[in-house]
Amino acid sequence: MSDLPSFGPNRVGALASLGVALLALGAGAPYSGTGTLVGATGLALFAIGALGGRRGSATLGAVVLFSGVVIAGWEGAPVGAVLVGATAAVVAWDLAEHAIGLGEQLGREADATRNVIVHGAVSLAVGTIAISASYGVYSVVGGGLPLSTLILLLLAAITLTAALRP
Repeated sequence: MSDLPSFGPNRVGALASLGVALLALGAGAPYSGTGTLVGATGLALFAIGALGGRRGSATLGAVVLFSGVVIAGWEGAPVGAVLVGATAAVVAWDLAEHAIGLGEQLGREADATRNVIVHGAVSLAVGTIAISASYGVYSVVGGGLPLSTLILLLLAAITLTAALRP
């Protein structure tokens, strides 16, 4: 009986996703009490999903966490903090989905550290490109535009990314 793999999310991947989710919360926390409260609620839901292998909870938690960052931006957080926080929320969700998938395929205890590192590095690279592009557009176009314009641009980019995901 002990030879059977224990199912659930891959532990390394789940913990990595939780670390990135904490970064998302921390990015907007100093700038908005409301955003921090919403983000902390999202982080709790996300942790339940990521550590427990519940895709729905992880996704809902990431959306609420992302919303906390958006609220912080709406309440005056700097553009850089909003971009880092929003991107971190999306990367955390991606890592959690990957960890859950690995757990379903290989079992919770499988040594997939290299796989998680490579997947996380690629996700962070894509996120860094998204941050750079968004900040570049904001810098060029954002002279007199409010931060809400950047937030809507970021939401559109995330929606497009989600639509392109297989």
